[in-house]
Amino acid sequence: MTRMSLIYGCLAGGSMFVILIGELLLFGETHSYQEFGSYLLLLVPLLLVAWGIKSLRDNKPDGRLIISEGLFGGFVMSGIAAVLYALSWELYLFLTDYAQIPQYVLLEGNNDPVVDTELSQIRDLREGSRWTFHNPLVRFIVAILERFPLLFVISIVCTLLLREPNRFRKAANKA
Repeated sequence: MTRMSLIYGCLAGGSMFVILIGELLLFGETHSYQEFGSYLLLLVPLLLVAWGIKSLRDNKPDGRLIISEGLFGGFVMSGIAAVLYALSWELYLFLTDYAQIPQYVLLEGNNDPVVDTELSQIRDLREGSRWTFHNPLVRFIVAILERFPLLFVISIVCTLLLREPNRFRKAANKA
């Protein structure tokens, strides 16, 4: 079970690495496909974690997944994927010479006094968090916390839905 969790965790994290670095290599630092890449960064690992939970169940001799085993497997998969995502995000920032960091901290005005006043207030709030993006350890932890909860929630849902192998077939046959 741990072996399968490690494999699918590495697949989910590796997919995020490939998407981030592939996006950089194919399109450069700024491109119009960033939303599509962000969508893939969410969808592909979620599907791989769900597939990993299903594989945990399918590799059991009786075909039934115990909730604690599914949660442990999901925890391992989510943790590995989140750490690999954080490493790939740091590599992405390094390869782009940290070009993304000013986007998180600085905002540009458009010479409208009302908008510029609002932007200056937001800029003041963001200025306090500037240290977050310049400290690699904090950035690494934030990147892990971006992905881990979502991946773990998906593993919980999949564990609860996929405990028994024939649950949905029985319901379809009754209808």
